[in-house]
Amino acid sequence: MVFAGRYIILLMGIFSVYTGLIYNDCFSKSLNMFGSGWSVRPMFSTKGANWYFKKPLNIFLGFIPEIIFMSTLFGYLILLVFYKWTAYDAYTSKDAPSLLIHFINMCLFNYNDPTNKPLYRGQVLLPDLSL
Repeated sequence: MVFAGRYIILLMGIFSVYTGLIYNDCFSKSLNMFGSGWSVRPMFSTKGANWYFKKPLNIFLGFIPEIIFMSTLFGYLILLVFYKWTAYDAYTSKDAPSLLIHFINMCLFNYNDPTNKPLYRGQVLLPDLSL
């Protein structure tokens, strides 16, 4: 069975190496192996080291609120995952609502989706507080 998918596995490996090289070129401490086609200046290069964090307003009005916002969203998602693991077992998992659909509806403020029932009572209140 693995033998039949050998070309797909080979292509996935080649693509993951290519993606790693592009990621290294754009967002990491760049080796500059190929040159950047997007004229992206690496944030943590030796020339402009941490130019974003030199201004205190960027830290207090940009970085810290972003970290708090992302932490609350992903923390809430982690709590939902653990709640779903404990609330539903193998026999009732067919009735369990989708966390992906719930998270998308939460970000869109769409709570009237008939295809995805609420996971717990008062589900509308907590996401509204976090967003």
